[in-house]
Amino acid sequence: MPRTIIILEIRRTNSGVRRTEGLSRAHVSTAPLPALKSVLFNRVISAMLLGAGASVIDFQLRELLDGFIRLVSAAAIPHALFDLKRKENGI
Repeated sequence: MPRTIIILEIRRTNSGVRRTEGLSRAHVSTAPLPALKSVLFNRVISAMLLGAGASVIDFQLRELLDGFIRLVSAAAIPHALFDLKRKENGI
């Protein structure tokens, strides 16, 4: 996923370049900063990094919050299946 974001940022940075010019080093060298910013502020990647950090420091949630998260996670798969079936039927 980060690779895809980086490629998209390079293309977006080079969107003003004419096709005949190709990818110049000047445009490719300015792309890493916006690409890195996009990768770091991506919600999925941020959530994975926060989860990994919480796991490393052995972070424990309070019992009430943990129960709520377990309830939501248990309902996620049936809800996704119901939604897929609804989209399949065109509702």
